[in-house]
Amino acid sequence: MSDTLRAAVVGLGIGKVHIQEYAARDDIDVVGIVDPSAEALAAGAKLCGARTFTDLDAMLAEAKPHVVTLATPPHLHADQTEACVAAG
Repeated sequence: MSDTLRAAVVGLGIGKVHIQEYAARDDIDVVGIVDPSAEALAAGAKLCGARTFTDLDAMLAEAKPHVVTLATPPHLHADQTEACVAAG
């Protein structure tokens, strides 16, 4: 198993800070970012070169992250957490 952690970030408001911190590390690879805004996704991709998604389930299925940062409004966390757990 590789020592590189596969990370994803959902929500690119404050999530941009998480992307920058992850991208600065050699032991973390940002494999997916999720946001409904094409503009936010383009800005996020510039920070780390990760694949972009508008759908959490699609990102989980295709990018297969080890860890997911939910940087979305708190009322969305329960459903998003359940999706992440279900995806493994």
